[in-house]
Amino acid sequence: MKKVRTPKISWNLISKYRMELFGLAAVFVMLRHSHLLIWPPQLRVLDQIAGQLNGVDIFIFISGVGLYYSYNRNSDVKRYFKRRLQRILPTYLVVAVPFYLINVIAFEYPVLKGLMGITTLDYWFYDSTFWYIPFVLALYGLFPLLNKYILNNKYRTITFLIIWVCATILFCVLFGWKEQHILRGLTRIPVFVLGACCSRAVFEKKEISVIFPIVCIVIYLFMTIISYVVFHNMPGMLESTAKALSLLITIYSYIFISYAVMLFASAAMERITWLKPIRIGLAWLGEFSLEIYLVHCAIKELYLNTNFGKAHQQAAYYFLLILPISIVLAAGIKRLLKPGYLSRCLPQK
Repeated sequence: MKKVRTPKISWNLISKYRMELFGLAAVFVMLRHSHLLIWPPQLRVLDQIAGQLNGVDIFIFISGVGLYYSYNRNSDVKRYFKRRLQRILPTYLVVAVPFYLINVIAFEYPVLKGLMGITTLDYWFYDSTFWYIPFVLALYGLFPLLNKYILNNKYRTITFLIIWVCATILFCVLFGWKEQHILRGLTRIPVFVLGACCSRAVFEKKEISVIFPIVCIVIYLFMTIISYVVFHNMPGMLESTAKALSLLITIYSYIFISYAVMLFASAAMERITWLKPIRIGLAWLGEFSLEIYLVHCAIKELYLNTNFGKAHQQAAYYFLLILPISIVLAAGIKRLLKPGYLSRCLPQK
């Protein structure tokens, strides 16, 4: 009897289609941010689907893959921090400074809170529109230590992940929902660590059975059900603690669905030729995915702060007004900050 071979997917496809996956993650983030806006009754199911989409963990996983490879190829710490800050801070400041100035001038936003927002300190005290930036800066700051003491030993890595998950559960019990903005970042550390751990498999072009992402989907669905049960049906548990634990389980479940999405999406882009136009579009978005995230978060919040935005919170305005403006501005910012662009635009002596 002839043995049936299980199809395999190469981990290297995640690197090969890195920009396309960044673009897909940006699309997921933008769609997710349409959740809880006012949808037509016949499209409410799309609202629920949008609420389940997750792109942040794809960003973080791929960043972990690339960062581990890049740092271990050239471990010059000064160069490492310079490159990370050059990628993040100029883009962030170009968006954040006007955003908080407009809020202070037009919407009576406290000046101190505006300054804390610009410096990213707001995330550590209450929350932030751009929470991903202070989180990823902290992650980049910790990476050399993680790389030196944790990531190069699989037993230390496994021990670290177990301790970290237990610590985040304890965090939920101690602080409940009131510190959910910090929990949102803490629970993303494991996906970054797993990305770094998978870096070698990615660049050595190792393969994995197609059964793996299927199992990941099953685990994700199981954890989603558990999250719902924890939030709605746990007798004797404080509502604040239940909400925090539900969020924790939900975010940890994103690890598994992100694995499945990245592997299946990259395999589809590799093998299905008619996806080429979609692939080109996603790669284009991926080139300025950070700018898209920042700009669309800023424009959405500014829009909802206006009287017009408060009266018109329909999803149609989000898709027909906010997103197109955000993508155009994000592409412009990316081009503006491109090395040498301003010097070419200025008149030469």
